[in-house]
Amino acid sequence: MQKLREYTTATLGPAIAEATAPFLVHFGTDWCAPCKRLERVLSELLIDWGDRVAVGKVNVEDEPDLAREHQVQRNPTLCLFRCGV
Repeated sequence: MQKLREYTTATLGPAIAEATAPFLVHFGTDWCAPCKRLERVLSELLIDWGDRVAVGKVNVEDEPDLAREHQVQRNPTLCLFRCGV
């Protein structure tokens, strides 16, 4: 199982802008049980779809500004970005 790459305020924007495939971002925390289950599913998704979709995660406790910027109000939250938007 692949581990999801974790993004920060400094790295998420450029990663989205440079993505050539749809970019799915999981916003959550390390202690959230549903977040952990979802992360396992997304890691498996990378095995099958890794060449067609980019997947990453943001820890909302470490990056509260990113959570606010993307209007994340609950854990877990998924945001799909396409063509840099």
